[in-house]
Amino acid sequence: MLPQTTSLALALNQQAVNMMSVGKFSNAIRLLTRSLKEVKREIADDTSDKTSITCLDNGDHLRFGFTEEEAGVDDKTTIPRDFGSFRASTIFDRPISVSHDPSAAVCGFTSLARFTNALVYNLGLAFQLLAVQKQEDMGEPARKHLEKALKFYQMAYTMVVSDGQASGGCTLLQQMAILNNLGIVLQALGEPEKAKQCFQSLLQLAMLAMSREEPEVSQLHFDLFFRNIQSVILRDNLKSAHAA
Repeated sequence: MLPQTTSLALALNQQAVNMMSVGKFSNAIRLLTRSLKEVKREIADDTSDKTSITCLDNGDHLRFGFTEEEAGVDDKTTIPRDFGSFRASTIFDRPISVSHDPSAAVCGFTSLARFTNALVYNLGLAFQLLAVQKQEDMGEPARKHLEKALKFYQMAYTMVVSDGQASGGCTLLQQMAILNNLGIVLQALGEPEKAKQCFQSLLQLAMLAMSREEPEVSQLHFDLFFRNIQSVILRDNLKSAHAA
């Protein structure tokens, strides 16, 4: 049986995912912030009470998935969201849904750490999409939302990289989603070189996913990612060639 704090955090995350699906990003941010506080409390309890970790390891499993996996990946569910003048860039706009499933492969403290990763990513996405809503008025409020998205995406990527080698670690698609969206945020904030580094890393992961034939990464995912990679990396390479 899940600890009460974890159950509450799962419910809050799902409510936030539902809010994001209808464009209520401010509401989602409040719910995700509450959920993250509950998870932090659970982690703090686990460090002082090892029996709660043992309880999780014995049968409490979490299932993770981008919301498009549940809806089916097609042209109708993959909604392109352009930001500002950078019209070629498409945000990977799907939050991560997390549910309790005894048959799922990920359990124990690893699942709690991965849930934290998912919440941090969802917060970054919610702030980024909130900024998109305000793109007609690119004043200080929209920039502040982008800066918060940047903070959460950077935090999420650091956590994913450190957790990625562990059993039940975050997936390749999640890493690709973070890099894609992080690059778009950096571009919008006037950091083109840092954005290019993100898309170069995204290209490496995309090639790895293709070589592995990762079932989680669909052709629509590749189309979205390569569209952004092409618009940044290949465009800069063409500029360098013309300059030479």
